[in-house]
Amino acid sequence: MKNTHWIKSTFVGLTLFTQLFGWSQEVSVSGTSLGKTGDLVRVLVYADQFSMLEQTIASSQCDAQGHFEMVASLAETTYGFLAFNLEKGELYLTPGATYKVEIPQQQSVAQGSVFDKIPLQFDLQVTNDGGLQTDIGMFNLLYNQFIYDNAQVIYRSRNKQAIAEFKTEMEGKFKDSKSEYLKNYIHYAFVSLDWLSKRISNAQVLKQEILSKPVLYNNIQYTDFFKSFFDNYLDVYSNRHYDQLIQVLNNPGDYLPLKHMLQQDTLLKSDARVTELAMMLLISRNFYLNEVKKEAVIEKLKILSFESKFKENREIASHFIDKLTQLTYGYPAPEFSLENERGEPVDLKSYHGRFVLLNFISNNCQICLFELDQIQKISASFKGKLDLLTLVVGDDNSQVVKYKNDKGLRWEFLTITSQMILPEKYHVRAYPSYILINPDGTIANATMPMPNENMEAYITRYIQRFRY
Repeated sequence: MKNTHWIKSTFVGLTLFTQLFGWSQEVSVSGTSLGKTGDLVRVLVYADQFSMLEQTIASSQCDAQGHFEMVASLAETTYGFLAFNLEKGELYLTPGATYKVEIPQQQSVAQGSVFDKIPLQFDLQVTNDGGLQTDIGMFNLLYNQFIYDNAQVIYRSRNKQAIAEFKTEMEGKFKDSKSEYLKNYIHYAFVSLDWLSKRISNAQVLKQEILSKPVLYNNIQYTDFFKSFFDNYLDVYSNRHYDQLIQVLNNPGDYLPLKHMLQQDTLLKSDARVTELAMMLLISRNFYLNEVKKEAVIEKLKILSFESKFKENREIASHFIDKLTQLTYGYPAPEFSLENERGEPVDLKSYHGRFVLLNFISNNCQICLFELDQIQKISASFKGKLDLLTLVVGDDNSQVVKYKNDKGLRWEFLTITSQMILPEKYHVRAYPSYILINPDGTIANATMPMPNENMEAYITRYIQRFRY
């Protein structure tokens, strides 16, 4: 009896430890790709589902037979992605589950960015996840079809019967699932539908579904709904208090004045955790406004990342800092070291001290080649103040190199193979793309216009703005 009692006590203790501190289990992802040897396969998740900062938690490269295998640790079921080179497809990851994947040959899109080829198509077999992947896929299919078939009734009528009947049908269909993740996923899908169709008011949503219930930090349906709700809520709030909001955002120092400003809403005042999340969403919505002082806003998030009473909120504040400062003026540009056509390594650091125009092109993009002549003329107009650096995406760049040599272009052309993720770091969504780097290695402008769209004037402005 003593041994039995010890076993039960240990299990209860471990369960409590898991609930309080998180208990990671391995997730195994393996499979076969019909791509090339060395193709990169990754598992990505969001560091949190409010900032949506992506993190790679496991990676592998395909061997000569196309096989790959990865293992990651997870404490909770979460929404993530399977990424093949730069293409991504949704994957719901359950601690302890095993995923077997077959990735067919992917079709490239001429002149497009591989970063935008979503979703990745793959065949998936899952074991021991309790059917979550299959159930969510089935629910999404039925839910989307219901909305498509009943859009008129849902959005133009106060009749609740159709939604109520479908909700009952879905609850019955998935009643045998033991997954709390799925139950909450389905629940907040219907909450979102009721709210969007104006069957429940903002005040009712706050009282019944947000302030009176735990924050489900890791459920993508909940967090998507939460953010959509507060986007609407904060949009109305910002319009009413715009001048005051900008003043509070720009004031140096603590975040508390901003928090108190939001807590003028008596409902929000009752829940400090939710208020902080709403505050971070408000900050992210207004961060890029010209009149907002970026340093003051980041300082508020830094203080919150240390002082919040809620561990999850501290982490989210830190992630928002990383997310908001990515490719933002005055913040470090992602470093890289790539080979030129002679096989010599060239890195971004070697250009410190000069303005650099990064030019991302693909190896099969004709307009990209045409614009090389234009950016050469623009660079020449700055008389040595602006260097050019072309980064070519693709495994075979012989035609680009030939064009460079035929035209006598004298700047460096560096190769980004299909396995590298540098375009993702620079948020390249189409080719060609242009990014201006300051002499200190920070971002000047990550969304430069095309050469024939007043690029030269933009570069002049940033050169004048930079303080040597």
